[in-house]
Amino acid sequence: MPTASEQALALAGTIAARIGAYRRSGDTAAVLTSEAVGEVRRLWLAGVYAALWEGGGGPAEWELLALSGWLHWCRHLADPSLTDDHAAALDHFSELLLHRQGDQIVPERARRDIDEIPRDRWDGAAARVDGIGETPELERIDFELPLLRDRLARMPDFATHDLLAGRLRERFERSGDIRFLNEAIDLKRDVLERLPRRRRRLVRGVVLSALGNLLTIRFGHLGELDDANEAIEVLRRSLAALRRRHPVRPTTLSALGVALRGRYDRLRNPADLDAAVDACRAATAFPGGADTTLLGRAELLSNLGVVLQIRFEAHRRLPDLTEAIEALREAITLLPPDDPELPGYDSNLGLALGHRFDATGAAEDLDEAVRLFEAAVDGTPDGHADRVMYLSNLSAALQSRHALSHREPDGRRARDTAYEGVAVWSAPVAERVKAAHNWGRSAAAMADWADAADGFAAAVDLLPRLAWRGLNRASRESLLLSGRQLTDNAAACACAAGDPERALRLLEVGRAVLWTQQLDTRTDLTAVRAADPALADRLLTVANGMEARS
Repeated sequence: MPTASEQALALAGTIAARIGAYRRSGDTAAVLTSEAVGEVRRLWLAGVYAALWEGGGGPAEWELLALSGWLHWCRHLADPSLTDDHAAALDHFSELLLHRQGDQIVPERARRDIDEIPRDRWDGAAARVDGIGETPELERIDFELPLLRDRLARMPDFATHDLLAGRLRERFERSGDIRFLNEAIDLKRDVLERLPRRRRRLVRGVVLSALGNLLTIRFGHLGELDDANEAIEVLRRSLAALRRRHPVRPTTLSALGVALRGRYDRLRNPADLDAAVDACRAATAFPGGADTTLLGRAELLSNLGVVLQIRFEAHRRLPDLTEAIEALREAITLLPPDDPELPGYDSNLGLALGHRFDATGAAEDLDEAVRLFEAAVDGTPDGHADRVMYLSNLSAALQSRHALSHREPDGRRARDTAYEGVAVWSAPVAERVKAAHNWGRSAAAMADWADAADGFAAAVDLLPRLAWRGLNRASRESLLLSGRQLTDNAAACACAAGDPERALRLLEVGRAVLWTQQLDTRTDLTAVRAADPALADRLLTVANGMEARS
């Protein structure tokens, strides 16, 4: 794997060759291809990491400015209509002149343009055109990952482990590709095995906390109960290893609450839910919790609000819901308006307000919930794994408002929003099933029976992926139980639409899914993992990769 410095030097050579080809022979294709601007962006990115991780070794900053400026200048000469390239060239060249490196590099005509054209016409154009300093986060992560893997192979230090695991988690969150999350989990396990005995007490608790967080995330995505059980065990071991005043302790307590809540969702053990509330409350009560940062405290408050509203759902005690809403509102006030976590916080508060509407009938709570869900959807990019959850929540709130007011636009938006959520392939399958269910319900509420049958049928079609073969048998049966009414609903809507033949086909599909699970006694990976853990992990990774693309 080439280092960042080596990549920067190679890209610099490629760009210089493009400039030379145009200046020698007038080859406009060499500079006008869209790949050329992408190479400039990657050149600057490689230069940043060469300086950050390798102490330089790549082109100097003035060389980057010269290459970038000349490429855009040649593009402008080749096609004068490319005004953005003209502005970007002047921006780069002006920086060169400020560095006192431009006497022999900046063309005289560009100097005149810098003097004659108002600065606000070209200042900042380089960042806009090349994306310098504004490289899309996904592209930045994809550039970093191979560099970090190579760096870790050469220098296996804990700081690189942490940085690589964090970037892998971000990559998973932006794509839903489980292979990146699996790799992050394997890294944390590897760190635990490599910890020197003399450092176990100092570092072990922090590493266990990070591992527990990752296992909880994987449980939420795949639904494997073993991940939830292991996360709870690991997080409790972390708390036992951490000092009472350790700055990581509040986030670990909160993560334990999230993991216990996840297991409660599956097993419905009230003790897990009460323990989740206790852990999240203890996290927010910690003096200066979450490293005393406002953003850290916002996350602790949000997690507390979520487990309190789930306990309200279970026991219908209004004080739990009131406390949940207060915690969630406070969490939102601590976040800046452009924080990438804000959509999740908005969605959580919207859910709590929706529960209060159900309990009290206050229409203003439902209206605010709709606004919050809309903000969550608007603040989440297409393809993000959480987008389908926000779309489903918005669809459900619009359905409730449609039932209250019978406003047709709410009904149509509820259906269309849910339909959009089904198509987010990067999301957990359970969330896509929920979106398909909402599609069917919202269409049925408008007596559009054929469309309702389509929605419920889409949910039925996702059931084999929900209870996929990488899960153990108990997890698959539990997940299928949650979707037991989907086939009946699909068939009933098909009958209402006057299509009994389709109703029979849908019933057969549902029965086939259940019989496949009943007859499938050899797909549990537990036995494989006991014999060869590495092989089991490879099978899981390949299967998840196939799932992500189907």
